[in-house]
Amino acid sequence: MNKEEKIESFLHKLPKETIAKIKKLKFYENLVLINRRNNYIEEVETGKIVKKSDWDFTLPELTKILNVSRSWLYANLQSKVKYIYINNLDLESMAIFYDESIGDLRKYRALAPIHLNTNDVIEWFNSTFYHGKRSIVIDAKRIFGDKVNEILLDYGLSSISHLYLDINNLSQFVLNEKLWNLCLESPELYRTSKYPIVPISKPLTATELKSTDFYSLREYTYSADGMREILTTGADIYKSRKGKNSKMLFTFSANEPFDVTWVYQELCKRLKNTNYPQRAIDDTITYLQNIFVVPAVQYLREFPNL
Repeated sequence: MNKEEKIESFLHKLPKETIAKIKKLKFYENLVLINRRNNYIEEVETGKIVKKSDWDFTLPELTKILNVSRSWLYANLQSKVKYIYINNLDLESMAIFYDESIGDLRKYRALAPIHLNTNDVIEWFNSTFYHGKRSIVIDAKRIFGDKVNEILLDYGLSSISHLYLDINNLSQFVLNEKLWNLCLESPELYRTSKYPIVPISKPLTATELKSTDFYSLREYTYSADGMREILTTGADIYKSRKGKNSKMLFTFSANEPFDVTWVYQELCKRLKNTNYPQRAIDDTITYLQNIFVVPAVQYLREFPNL
């Protein structure tokens, strides 16, 4: 019996609705047959013992990690990833993939019967998405030195009291002209076309993929708000290699140009008994943060080693 015949024989043992779901995936020929043998399960063809680390992703988990729909995953994952199927009534086999006792597994309402090959998933992700940056958030200490927070606080207080933010007032404190000029020459953040994606190789491991929180523009009421947040935080972008309007995911990290909390709190403290509205403080902090956001394409031209 060849592999295709073995697979068909295996499928015929499953409920009809399960067979329909598996075939709907359109990569059902990548099914790896398994056998239970005493206290473990093994691959039929190779005799290799099935371990959680080798089959550590499920379809529901991937849709959640990547923040994509099930239909998108079906359409893009097909013919790429091997998988094993374990009937979710086979709790002894299921226990391999869950940190729960068999007794506790009986309480689960939706055990995932399909487990995807870990290496295949990672290879698929890294070949489907490329990593890049649109913007770089410069550490302001590189420009103004160790007293950066005090310098920006004084500048912020002066700007609020004069109702005008004159960036030239900071020039006297600059220690790195090259970086400062990048800040001065940066386009307005609303000109997103001036912040193109610069590919930067950064393949993810299985552990990294599982622990990464991906976001997408569909989470925002207005995509412009999401794009602005991408730029102001120097977000890591993962863009699908297919098509102009292909899937784009992004991640955020603690990437502040200076001690924003300290400067904000000091501004509030100094202006507590004044007539200046809270919005003036908020707008000043936003302005100070945005000074240090520059296009990745320009930054990497001057400083290739990110």
